[in-house]
Amino acid sequence: MNIALLRAQQIPVNTVPRASVPFHMLIKPIGAGCNLACNYCYYPQRDQAQKMDEALLESFIRQYIASQPRYSREINFVWQGGEPLLAGIGFYKKALALQQKYAPPGVLISNSLQTNATLLNPAWCRLFKQHQFIVGVSLDGDRQIQDTHRPDKRGNSSYDAALRGIALLQQYQIEFNLLVVVHDGVADRAQEMYDHFVALGVRYLQFQPLMLEGDAPAAGYGLSAANWGRFMVAIYRRWRSQGHLGQVFIMNIEHVYAQYFTHVSPNCVHSARCGGNLVMEPDGSVYACDHLIDAKHRLGRFDDASQFAGYVDAAIEMDFGKTKSLRRECQSCSVKSVCQGGCPAHIGKDRYNRLCAGYYAFFSEVLAPLRSFARTAQGATLWRSSVISATS
Repeated sequence: MNIALLRAQQIPVNTVPRASVPFHMLIKPIGAGCNLACNYCYYPQRDQAQKMDEALLESFIRQYIASQPRYSREINFVWQGGEPLLAGIGFYKKALALQQKYAPPGVLISNSLQTNATLLNPAWCRLFKQHQFIVGVSLDGDRQIQDTHRPDKRGNSSYDAALRGIALLQQYQIEFNLLVVVHDGVADRAQEMYDHFVALGVRYLQFQPLMLEGDAPAAGYGLSAANWGRFMVAIYRRWRSQGHLGQVFIMNIEHVYAQYFTHVSPNCVHSARCGGNLVMEPDGSVYACDHLIDAKHRLGRFDDASQFAGYVDAAIEMDFGKTKSLRRECQSCSVKSVCQGGCPAHIGKDRYNRLCAGYYAFFSEVLAPLRSFARTAQGATLWRSSVISATS
């Protein structure tokens, strides 16, 4: 009996520990490298861009897949930056091949990528279409808004290049959404911004409150709770008044609907606990949160000996994720069920979320038509029927 041959033919046992819960990883293949110079950038490029090397990429993909809980049926890769397209199309072709190499049978591998869209071309779009990427496009508004806050590195317009990229995504029928940063400077322009995006043919929108980190404070950017609430209420009312339910999907609103009826948040910001959305820099540094990249929230540096399961356990046990929905003011709040304290990155030294009043105003508005329906699957069915009847 040839023992060596039999051992060579054995199916290898997964020796990588599995995480106790599903987790996501934001991968920064080019770090902060970017071709734009957004005035409020939360992730400013201080040093020369560093690209993730292929050895680290392969080790990461293998272990990221192997570390997911055994019951996982879909594993999502999220590519961000900076501008992740600067890593080059060859980098993503290599990543896709590695994903297929290590994907277990019956498990779907999906990919999401956030881009400013200015570097998109037909080759990128063919790749995204072939592999069913979900693409997020950062665009802040019309030409005046975009070019004021998101110029290129020479201070020139980025608007036309971004629109060319959006047109290509539409031409190739690639699913995409717009990510829009909201700050005090655009608080009064919600309605015109919404109308502009709809006129561009956009069907999926997500509004992101400004993060007070990176370049934003020194550049004079801010976002008050009153302005955040006023902006989002205006967006909601415009969407309702235009009869766009079922035609235009605003993630901030859709997530409220989902969380109200399922009791589960679709994103970490409004989960009762967070810590399962990690981030990895191109040098392998792993942090517990994309907006808490500091020594306190650094989990380690990934290498062949690293264990993502340990990183996940450490992240979910950190105070920022455990206590976000336990603050005293949250316990008697009428919108706690869909807010859960908001993002810990918005909590100041006084332990209050600086956007609290804004979230309260927005969630109160969206929840008003839902409160008469039970927070059950049957309640969701009855609510949908009432919406259909009202719009037919």
